Amino acid sequence: MFKNLTRRTAKQGLQLTTPLANSAGPATGFGKGPQMRILTRLGAALAVTAALVTTTAGVAAAAAYPSDPFPEECNNKSGCVSGVVHWSNRSATVDVNLFDDRNAGSTTVVVDFYTANGYFGTDTRTANNERITGHPSKEGPVGGINKVVIWLKANIDGSFYYVGTFYRD
Repeated sequence: MFKNLTRRTAKQGLQLTTPLANSAGPATGFGKGPQMRILTRLGAALAVTAALVTTTAGVAAAAAYPSDPFPEECNNKSGCVSGVVHWSNRSATVDVNLFDDRNAGSTTVVVDFYTANGYFGTDTRTANNERITGHPSKEGPVGGINKVVIWLKANIDGSFYYVGTFYRD
């Protein structure tokens, strides 16, 4: 069985007959592996540099999405809301801080999402005698969400208070 794997040559001593084992050539010394050629080292360095540039560009592109903060708005009936609208590829997320006054029932923040074709959907968060944070969001279709309208609803009488309209840049 071992006779098929090895052969002797007059000048080189014992040598493996598999093509992969002898690919390093006679430049390898005893106890040393194949020596990496300069072009291989250069190619590896260029590959690492390209990977770093690509990774850095990807992070920079992700950080380029806009955000629209809005100050605290109160409906003078039940509560207040403040927050930030975050835009991404196709979606929009609203980070809200919602406050509900203890004397007026609950307060709901209503976020309406729009695409180029019009109304797309609504997401809400409700506070009852407390201050909460929430993240109403919607992932849009191809083309994405391009407008967000925020309302504050006093649940004691069902009235809506307009907070603001935000457009994707």
